[in-house]
Formats: sequence, C-alpha cells, structure tokens
Amino acid sequence: MLLFKKIFASFVLVVFVLQSGFFPLYAQDIVTSDEISFGSSVFVLRDAGQKQKKFAPRTTKVRQNTYSKNQTRNRLVAVNRTPQPAKTTGTENQREKASRDIAFAAQAFLNQGQFETAIEYFNQAIALDPNNREAKAGLSDAYVAKANRYLEAGRTEEAISFYNKAIEQDAKNADAYLALGEAYIGLDREDKALESYEKALAVNPDIRELYVPIATLYLKKGELALAEDYLKKAMVQGDETGEIHYLMGLVHYKLNRDKEALAAFDKAIQLNPNNAEAYYYRGEIYDKLNQEDDALASYRKAVSLNPSFFEAWFDLGVNYYNRKNYKEAAEAYKTVVKLKPDYGEAYLNLAVTYRQMGLCEEAITNYSIAANFIKDNANLYSEWGFCLARVGKWNKVIETLSKAVSISPDAVDYANLGWAYYNSAQEDLRSKRDQDAKAKLLKAKEALQRAIELNPKLAPAYLNLGITLTDLGEYQASVNILRQAVNMRKDWLPAINELGIAYRKLGDLDNAVRQFRRVLEINPNMATALYNLGEAEYRRGNEAEAQKIYRRLRKVDPQLATQLDVIISGAVLQETKKELKEKIPAPRFP
Repeated sequence: MLLFKKIFASFVLVVFVLQSGFFPLYAQDIVTSDEISFGSSVFVLRDAGQKQKKFAPRTTKVRQNTYSKNQTRNRLVAVNRTPQPAKTTGTENQREKASRDIAFAAQAFLNQGQFETAIEYFNQAIALDPNNREAKAGLSDAYVAKANRYLEAGRTEEAISFYNKAIEQDAKNADAYLALGEAYIGLDREDKALESYEKALAVNPDIRELYVPIATLYLKKGELALAEDYLKKAMVQGDETGEIHYLMGLVHYKLNRDKEALAAFDKAIQLNPNNAEAYYYRGEIYDKLNQEDDALASYRKAVSLNPSFFEAWFDLGVNYYNRKNYKEAAEAYKTVVKLKPDYGEAYLNLAVTYRQMGLCEEAITNYSIAANFIKDNANLYSEWGFCLARVGKWNKVIETLSKAVSISPDAVDYANLGWAYYNSAQEDLRSKRDQDAKAKLLKAKEALQRAIELNPKLAPAYLNLGITLTDLGEYQASVNILRQAVNMRKDWLPAINELGIAYRKLGDLDNAVRQFRRVLEINPNMATALYNLGEAEYRRGNEAEAQKIYRRLRKVDPQLATQLDVIISGAVLQETKKELKEKIPAPRFP
C-alpha cells in the first residue's frame, strides 16, 4: 500500500491546484509577508501584498541645459578690445614704445580672428616690456581665442591648457575662467567647473549667465541652499525660463516641499511643454501625494516626449503594478530592459510582475537575469525559488533558497529552505527514492528547527516541522510541535488537520477525531477532513459513523469518497485491510 500512499499524495496536490488556481493567503506574524500554502506545507513569501518600490536611480537628472550652455557659450570669444594708438610720455624709452606699438598691432590681428599671429606679436611686446599690462591682457584674450578653437574641435585637454595660460597672463580675465569651467563640464569634472565659474563671478559679478550653471552644479552636489540662492538671483534678473523653474522644482522636491515643487514643475511645463523631465518629476510629486492617476498621466507624457527615458518607463511600470495592471506593468518593464539591458531592478520587477500573472517560466527567466546584476538580495532568491517550486524544479528550489539563507540567515529563509527540502522529499518518495527522501527530510527538520530558534513565533515553521516529523515517524514530537502551531493561530485549518494526522499516527484516535471534527466545524465541506474523519472513525470501530461521513463525502468529492469506501466497505483482502490500518496516512490537507 506504499504505492497507494504516493499516488494519493500526488492526487490531492493536483486537485488543489486545479480548484484554486493560486495558493490561498493567510495572515502572517511578519507584517510584510504572506504565506503561500503548497499542499499542507507553507511557504513564506515576503512582501507578497506590498506595493512595488521605485528602484530607479534617484540621482537627480540635472543636465547642462541648452539655454545655459548657449548663454555661456556666447561669451567664449575673445574680447574685441579697441586698439589704442601708442601714446608717448616724456619718460618712455624706445623699448616701451615699441612694445606698445607691437601690442597695438597684435590687438588688430586678434580682432580679425588671427589669434596665432596675435599671440606671436603679444609675446614680442611683452619681451620688450614685461610690465606692459595691455599686452598681457591681450595675450590672455588670444589664448582664450585659441583655446576656444580647441574646445570646439573636441580637444578639451589642450583647450584647458591654453585657458590656464590665459589666466597666467591675466588673473582677472573672467571669460577665461568661464570658458575653463565650460571645458571642465565637458570632462565631467564638475568640482573644477564650479571652482572656475565662481572665480569668474568673483572677477566680474555682472556675468549673470553663470547663475543657472552654478545653481545646477550646487544642485548636483546636494548643496540645495546655495542652488536655491543662485536660482533666485537668476529670477531677480528677469530670467523666467522653463529651465530655471524646472531646477527650482528639483530643489523643492529634494527639500520635500511638495506643493512648491509641483507649482515649479507646472510653471516649467507651461514655459516649455516639451520638458519630459519636468513631467517625470511632477509624476514623482503626485506619487508622494498618493495622486496615482495624476502620476500615471505625467509618466505617460514623459515617455511620449522622450521614448528613451528609461527612468520614466520604470516608474510608469511601478504605477501600473501598484494598481494591479500587471499586463501594462510588464510592457513598461520590458521597454526599460530594452533601453538599459543592465538594469537589474527592472528585470526583478518584471519577474515579480510575471509571478503575479501566474507566468512562472517567464518569471524564472527574469529572476535569473536579475541575479546577474543584483547581489545580496535574499528576497530575489526566495521569490525565484517559489516560482521554481510552482513548476516542480525542486533541486533548483533548494539551490536558490540556500542562496537566500546564505544572504539572509533569518527565520523566514530557514523556514522556506525547510519547506523546499520537505517538498523535494515528497518528490523522491513518489519516485521511490526513499533514502534520498529521508536525507532531505532530515535536512528539512534541521532548517525548520533553526527557524524556530531564530523566531519562536513563526507559525509556518511549526507547521512545516510538524509534518516533517510525521514523515520521519517521530509522531510524539510532531504532536508537540503541531499543538504549538494550532495555539498560535485560531482556526488554522492546515495545522489542525495535520495535528489530527499526527495523533492518528501516534495511535491516539480519540484526539485525532477531535481535530478532524474541529476542522469540519469551521469548514463542513472540507473533503480531506471528511476523508480523514471517516477513516479515523472506522479505525476506532465506529463503522456506522464512518458510513455516515462517507455519504457526506460522496456529495462533496465522489472520487475521494471512493477511496474511503475501499477502506470501510471491506472490499479488500484481510491482509490488505491490515496494511491499510497500519500504513496508510490520511491525505494531506491542501
């Protein structure tokens, strides 16, 4: 009858899946978790009912806007100084006069754009008179003009060299500092850029074109007060542009001034309706204010303006997921991974979405990809293991849940690992690999005991340990553990049913009947409880009551009633009846 035991256990699981589609959820001691019942064993799925979070990088998207760049670029030309005729003084010697005359000619060349010739002449003038300040200032301008040419050609390092030469000649050349800052921006050396911009303003406080670039750099550094100060200066100067309001919106956003941020982004959009980032951050504010519909509209507008805006696609997916629109969420995340194939969080969210849709194979694929990018995330491996269990890949389940334990050796992860070993053992039993099954049951016992040590109030660990002990033949220990599980949760049917099975295995039929009747008081049509009660009544000699229960079961589950009838009708040989009495376990509670 051992064969009958294995076939029947498989049958109960299949019936449960077909009837339920998904596994029932139970309240959990850990607030952030739900339990998924898989047969009588229980898996703890963290964050099952929680909303998805935004994993998109929260580094603020602040770029050198075209407006700011053009404003500063317009100054990146040599100052056209008007050549002044050389003036003589009574004390001026011939070298000084020659220096002034040559500098005059050099300035003319510079004004004509012939900066190489101008540099040559300015150097001659300085050689004749090292104190010729006009020659040094002109040489500084010429170096700026040459550096500008290099900068335009993409030869940024060479440009920086000549900007520094310009500053050596004239430490008050504001345009040299400004241009140097622009060059450092091109190399993403933002601290050096900010230093250069500030020196330019120190030399010439009237360069208002620098207010927005400096504000942008302070915003990136997280120095929000300074960023806000420079943006206000820009507004005082009358620069009411979409960019300025967008940047001010980011300052308010980072300071959690939600209403001010929303007003600023609205103004930015009014002035520049094509600013995708303003729509995106407006969506972020709406999300914070729990205005999900407005957030959705903003994200959708952002991606329509900029289809490559993967952060907006990501948060659009989060919005869809959290309103349980899993199909649209999956499409959004699929767009993200096309745009950014190394974005592990998008693969993870896509996997979770597929899991919610019941598409386990697709979920498994994306959990696997996500694991290449996301390290040390126990939940990823836990959810991945659960999906693998749904398709019966138990050895892989053990592998992934073992990884979860190595990352997060807490009670939940040990409980789930024990669950995996237990269910993998059931698979071995069905395939007649009894030694492998026993080894896995012992591992399940070890993991579940560890879970209880770590959290003595984790009810699922008690249930899983109880049924494991039953299968190991440790019936008294099983009763003790399952009684604790029952005491932890009022009317917890799986635990009550399993306690009845453990009592029956122990030979305590009276207590077994009490547990099965308690299940039926809560759910009178629970087929497996009816079967268990009928079989237990028959074994304690109450055949009339067993027949009565059989008739009830026939109305609920005719196929299971047939199995019970095999026992109570005497339609088996005497030796088979004896084997049934001693060996057949009642079916597990699904």
